Parts: sequence; structure tokens; C-alpha cells
Amino acid sequence: MLKIGLIGLGHISAKHMAAISSLSTDVVCTGGYDINPAKSKDFTQKYGLHIFDSIDDLIQHNDIIAVLTPHNIHADIIKKIVAYDKFCICEKPICLKEEELLNLPLNKQQKIFPISQNRYNTAIIKAKELLDKNKLGNIQFIQANTFWYRTDDYYTESLWRGKIEQEGGILYNQGIHVIDIILFLLKASSQDCHIHYVFKKNLESAIKDTETYFKILLEVNGVLVDILVTTRFATKNYLNSIVVSGYKDHLIISGNHLNILSHPEVQGNDFSDDIYGFSHIQNYKEIIQHVKTGNGSPVSFKDGVDRIKLIQKLYAMIDEFKN
Repeated sequence: MLKIGLIGLGHISAKHMAAISSLSTDVVCTGGYDINPAKSKDFTQKYGLHIFDSIDDLIQHNDIIAVLTPHNIHADIIKKIVAYDKFCICEKPICLKEEELLNLPLNKQQKIFPISQNRYNTAIIKAKELLDKNKLGNIQFIQANTFWYRTDDYYTESLWRGKIEQEGGILYNQGIHVIDIILFLLKASSQDCHIHYVFKKNLESAIKDTETYFKILLEVNGVLVDILVTTRFATKNYLNSIVVSGYKDHLIISGNHLNILSHPEVQGNDFSDDIYGFSHIQNYKEIIQHVKTGNGSPVSFKDGVDRIKLIQKLYAMIDEFKN
């Protein structure tokens, strides 16, 4: 029996509970821990599970620990988990600074699994298959947009959101998804990226100190990549999109949660049933299979840290491109 405990019982914990409940009967959630008594109370009322007295108590009584806390404490909790020689699942971002986890031994790294759930969207998987089969020819450029909307309440109900020291910024929270997927589709890493331009702007300084917009132009192994991420699109989430153009053809991944794939070879291209929850389930299945058998295709620790390396560099280069 594999036992899973959750550290951090906020909004995202519901998706992890849904994923755990979809697994085989020999994997169970034993309970959770949160410094906020109200969140602990809500969790026990909803799931009827145990609240542990401390992080150490939870780690000691479980085989796998899921870290669902504010971003700035991910790294410290991860190091504590692997010091106990336990497995760790961590929501994005795995850390805010690459150096926080850089010196972990390889045997510890192999026990850490970042959540990058959108990789498991059916539209993304089918797009990857088309690229792997060279259906588009050599890729020329990629254009990606994340046009989302976040209310003032989103930031005021969880005070760590929108704070540079705790959240990191829009690329750590919202933009990391599209960054990960683009590198995943291109089989590339941060080392393959040459940054041409970055720009950010905050139009909501009264409620947050992170940016509202982030614009990026880079090359990834010769492929021109243009990205715009915003949390200030009108009154609702509007669009997540990735357009990939090759010499022979193109494809478009779109929908609020990258759930629609447009390409002549794809039938039934709207995979709405797979969004916002399904991909966490598949992410968990891959992790548990790997823990049990060494097989499966979970997102690696190496990829998790690599995305942070690129995001750090993007933020560090802001001043270079100021007028």
C-alpha cells in the first residue's frame, strides 16, 4: 500500500485528491497538513481524512508527499522530504531559483516529480506525435498566447499570490505551462534558448507587485518563438494557444486549457473532456507507475529545474531591454 500525504490544502488540493482517488486501491491519501486551521477544517470536512500535527509528522507517515504550498517554500519542503528518503510530487514551479535544488544527489533527484499536467492533455500528446512524425516539416516558428483573467479576489484571498517574494511572477505561475510545452514539443532545454527580447508591465500595482503582462521573443534551436502571457484579459479566461508552423504544414493548439487541436489528420479535435483535472490524473498515473515499476513517463526533476533556469534568465534580462 502506497500512502500519500498532502502539504498545503488550498484550492489545488482538490485536483490532487481527484487524481489520487482515480488510482488503484493500493494507493491512498492518508491526510494532509496546512498552517491555516480553516483550510485544514475544510479538508477534513470534505474528505474525512487526518490532519497531521506537522510537516515532519506527515512525511514520516507517508511514502509519497505532494507539495501544494506557496512557491517560495517548495524547495525547502522538497529537501526535507528527500532527506527522509521519501518520494515527492511538487506543484509547479518546483522552486523559484535553480540553485535552491542544484546540489541534490542524483538518487534524491530521481524521487522528485514536478507537476506539469498540461503535457498530458490529449491535444498536446497528439500534437507531439505529429511533430515526431515530421508532419509539419522543419519547424520555422511558434507563436503562443496565454490570455487569462484573474480577479482582485484571486490575489486578496491568498496573500502569497501576486507577491514577487512568494509567487515569483507571472511566468512562475501561469506562463510556466506554455514554456514547458514548447520546450517539450521541440525536445529542447533552456540551454537551447537564445533570448532576443523580454518585457513586463504591471497594471495592477494596488493589489500585487508581480507583472500583468510578460512578452518574450527567443530562438530555440533556430525556431523563432513568440510568447505573450497576461492575467488581465477583459472579464474571463479567453484563450490558451500555441501555433506551430513548419515548411510543409502547421498546427494550432487552442482552447482555455489547450484542449483543441487543429490539423487535417486529427479527427474530433476538441478534447474538452480531458481538461482541468484529467491531466492531473494522468500525471499522477505516470508518477505512480514509475514509483512502483521504474516505468512510466513522469515529468523529470531535471525538466522541472530546467524550466526555472530559463524563467530566471528571462527575469534577469528585463533591464537589458529597457528603453
